[in-house]
Amino acid sequence: MRTRYFASEVLVFLGFWLFLLVAGREKLLSDPGSLWHPVVGGLMLDSGHLVTADPFSFTQGGERWIAMQWLAECFLGLLDRLGGLDSILTATAALLALLNAWIYHRLRRAGASWLLAIGFTILVFSTSAHHFHARPHVFSLLFLGATMALLLDVDAGRASPRRCWLLLPLFVLWTNLHPAVLGGIGTLGLAAIGWSLVYLFRRPIATPVESGAGIVELALLCGAALLTPLVNPFGVELPRVWFSLQGSDVLSELIVEHAPIYRSPLNALLFLVLAGVYFYFLLGVERCRLRVTWLIPLVWILLAIGSQRHGALFAVTVGFAIAEILPSHRLVVGADPESMFALDPVEQRTRLAAWRLAIVPLLVVGTCLAWQGLGVRAPIVGRGWARPDGSKAPMELLPKLREIVAEHGEGMPIYNDLGLGGFVIRYLPGARVFIDDRCEFYGDEGLQHYVAGRKEMAQFKDWADRYGFVHALVEPASKLDRLLTDSPDWKLLQRAPAAALYRRVDSEGASKE
Repeated sequence: MRTRYFASEVLVFLGFWLFLLVAGREKLLSDPGSLWHPVVGGLMLDSGHLVTADPFSFTQGGERWIAMQWLAECFLGLLDRLGGLDSILTATAALLALLNAWIYHRLRRAGASWLLAIGFTILVFSTSAHHFHARPHVFSLLFLGATMALLLDVDAGRASPRRCWLLLPLFVLWTNLHPAVLGGIGTLGLAAIGWSLVYLFRRPIATPVESGAGIVELALLCGAALLTPLVNPFGVELPRVWFSLQGSDVLSELIVEHAPIYRSPLNALLFLVLAGVYFYFLLGVERCRLRVTWLIPLVWILLAIGSQRHGALFAVTVGFAIAEILPSHRLVVGADPESMFALDPVEQRTRLAAWRLAIVPLLVVGTCLAWQGLGVRAPIVGRGWARPDGSKAPMELLPKLREIVAEHGEGMPIYNDLGLGGFVIRYLPGARVFIDDRCEFYGDEGLQHYVAGRKEMAQFKDWADRYGFVHALVEPASKLDRLLTDSPDWKLLQRAPAAALYRRVDSEGASKE
């Protein structure tokens, strides 16, 4: 039983999964999208139709908006119905644990000692952890790993180049889950171009391309891959939305994950360490042993420097690439048999069936989800464990806010800062938000207008007069918080670590309600 079903990969999976359940109890739910994505999924499950108009804001209410991550949102909506945030946390932790256990498995299969394999996997995990959120992006981390694994297998001769056609259905599914499918298509394109150039210029590097017909087949594959983003319910409108986000000049100033990686010192440090390890292994390989796919992380390094959200994707590509580079590194080739860098020939020969490795994780995670669906309250694996990050979601203000919404009725407008939009959408369904982090919907002009208005009391007063809101939920210690505190037209009702709640009053101090 232990040999067949409790391989070290299973223990690594369970270790990462439990760690994420405990350490990520709040942090995996700290992004505003973790709160509103399941709500969008719930709307689609209730209606049986895709969301094509804004259901949440009073500034843009009813305007055209497509749920561009609709399939992932439906999945999150189902989990939300099953066991609320607890089930969403459990499934997210399982997907992330699967990804890292897979990287560990590839390292062990290459012959790395368990100590070296777990150490490197932890480094990859730590470098990408800043982007671990319970939202659709998790699928992109896993699917990019699958793309890299397949391309590396083809490059190593373990799989036929024709197996790359399996990426097409993967990309179609990925298209309807998250926009980062563009990264997967680009990764395939890099491999195809590299393999073709090596064959054409007869470079001393191995390539799976053996003839001109192979180049033509790769070109057809890449052409078909470029069309996969059109296989979605919204047609060409979906990729247009993606590219509008990519071309935004405002996102990097508003949202941390879109900012250059050097803006976050810890993330930058981990990125540099992992990049250094990657270069150490890559440069320690003889030129004749190099493979094209081993160079793909170089492109992701450049992308990560410009945007932190690419840092996690870079870490995934490195995690899979190192497993292929390791056996050819000079430190390993000439290692003493007793060294931690010596390859384990037994592990290299071992090929456990994937279904056997999956049985225990499926039973454990499935049991956890079943308990949550039945309402069993228990720490870590039951209901009542997961909760929003108290520094991002002002749960202490909910009783007062619900009282206000009940008094004003359905559709009540409330001003909120961008980072609080997800909280309002999830916990105050009767209210309507001023803005939220659906940045593609509000556009650069709307985002710039929002930034400017938070700095000037005259502009904020104009918003209040135009839209008729009399309550404001603002980030504490922000400039707007200070402006409202000093204004005789606004009264502080309650303050929490994540937000301050204000009510508008007239010149005589009477409520505008």
